[in-house]
Amino acid sequence: MLHLPSSSGGGRRSRQQPEQAQIIETNADRCERPIIWRCRWLDGWAGVYAQSNHILNRGIGVTKYGAPEEIQMHWALKIGPYLYELQTDENLEITWRYVDETRWESWKSATPDRLVGETTATDAELASMSEGVVSLMTTADPTSSSPRAKYNVIRNNCHTFALGLLQAALSSDVGEVNSPNSRALAGFHKMAAVSSDHGVTEVYNSPSAWARAVKDMWTGQLRKRHFEGSLPDYESGAIMEEKYRQRGLIY
Repeated sequence: MLHLPSSSGGGRRSRQQPEQAQIIETNADRCERPIIWRCRWLDGWAGVYAQSNHILNRGIGVTKYGAPEEIQMHWALKIGPYLYELQTDENLEITWRYVDETRWESWKSATPDRLVGETTATDAELASMSEGVVSLMTTADPTSSSPRAKYNVIRNNCHTFALGLLQAALSSDVGEVNSPNSRALAGFHKMAAVSSDHGVTEVYNSPSAWARAVKDMWTGQLRKRHFEGSLPDYESGAIMEEKYRQRGLIY
């Protein structure tokens, strides 16, 4: 959800970003590294509006009754020394970039860093995965007249990219996980539950869904029943546990 055109209040555009240099490999030995989920407020008036609402709601003590703030934030994944994120240009064309340690200060996370997985993938492989995720995101719907799919503030955005990259990184280590209850997928489910696509569908899909959400909001159950409130966090070592399980070493 980064770099919306100025007419939409998105602020900076990709053409204003520094030239992207080739990633320098830092994990040739394939050490297992944590995958960290980071969120920050959007650029422009959209981010100012969302952040102001959050501060007001927190000040009057009603933050816990609303939807999670992450739905309105820009997402990225930090793996090793690089932060991987989606960006767009003024024509809503989708691409991606990495942010290295020299530019971390300009990327101020508004939420605590959260562990959502682990991977032994190299930096070069993660860059290739990022390209693959963007390729899928820009594949046009056969029924559409547009030659390329573009950014959509709800269903084809930075949340889509972060979830796609996380899934690709996890799959590179453990392949396709057959059990939806696997602890290896806990971080993915946690993120998906507060994505914009899930949130809009969960709350606004029908009048009855909206009515249930409003009722649960007033009783303080909105996050637990509709978002990530009842889902477990990812725990370090779950990927290794899944590898052992697949090899038949644990049951």
